[in-house]
Amino acid sequence: QGIKFTVGNTPQSESEEGFTNVEIAFSCKHDKTHILHQLLSTLLVKKDTQANVKITAQGIKFTVDDSKIMQINLALKPDDFQEYYIAEKDSFEFRIPLAEFLECLNLFGGSISHPTSVHILYMGPGTSLIMVLTDPGASPVGVTTATAASSTAVTADISMSTMPAEDVLNFDFRGCPIPDKVIMQSASLKEALNELDWSSSHVNFTLSPDL
Repeated sequence: QGIKFTVGNTPQSESEEGFTNVEIAFSCKHDKTHILHQLLSTLLVKKDTQANVKITAQGIKFTVDDSKIMQINLALKPDDFQEYYIAEKDSFEFRIPLAEFLECLNLFGGSISHPTSVHILYMGPGTSLIMVLTDPGASPVGVTTATAASSTAVTADISMSTMPAEDVLNFDFRGCPIPDKVIMQSASLKEALNELDWSSSHVNFTLSPDL
């Protein structure tokens, strides 16, 4: 397990030339890494959280299982990306350290006013996950602010080792009848839970129109 970084002032198109002669099993591009970072941060239960990643033609599914007690799933559809490719009829599943993956996505920061992009590539089972991040507005070392607008984009090639996916419980979220459903502001629920006695071993939820 490990991560390899290579940072330079090479344009993204040239940086990715090294992958053109390799048979790519999966690739996707997103032009706003801060959005991916924000979404995936919701899965980070603790610092050493591991995430199963399942890639199919229907999208990417990230699954975090915390001690077989809590399971969080995040699904991204192909339409959520600017480009999405997977080898025909293939599907892939592997495991990555989530905190490190988030750090890689946030390498150049990125925001609404200053978006950065990422190109993710995967060559198949047993290979590393490749991430090519680009900051189009970054100024290379030695470039003054006056000339920054015409400077070459800064790219980072990141290679992250993948691990075999772990077995997770099937919680069958959609298979059971749903007699009650509540949609509320998560901040309000968090505030209410903070008022509870944390020495208790469990909490009961009661849904009723009479309350």
